[in-house]
Amino acid sequence: MKISGAAVGFALVLAGYGVTAGAATASAVVVQSQGKPLVTQTTATVSAQSKLSLYPGDRIAAPAGASLTIEYPGGCRVTIPANSTLTIGAANQCSTGQAKVQTSSAPVKKPRPPTTPPPPEGGNLSR
Repeated sequence: MKISGAAVGFALVLAGYGVTAGAATASAVVVQSQGKPLVTQTTATVSAQSKLSLYPGDRIAAPAGASLTIEYPGGCRVTIPANSTLTIGAANQCSTGQAKVQTSSAPVKKPRPPTTPPPPEGGNLSR
């Protein structure tokens, strides 16, 4: 079976489209952190370390003794002080004034990861 160069090229273009079409673009990035701030992402809670990419829906929590600074495209920065939270929105969240840090007088607790849907009927998640 002989495959033409055009067919191979077309298949490669489609494969590249499939890879990039679903790729999410980061809204912001952690540029500085102190203490143990946390980020709840799609499936897990991770330590907020420098250069960590942040995406819409990510929730940042800075408990007592922690703080961090994030930077949005264009250089707009937001500092999340101790006992505060911020939910990441679109990449223009900072420049439009919508990056609202929520500060609490009570200690901020570790954020809970998002709930996962139950397994399909008859499904078994144990491995």
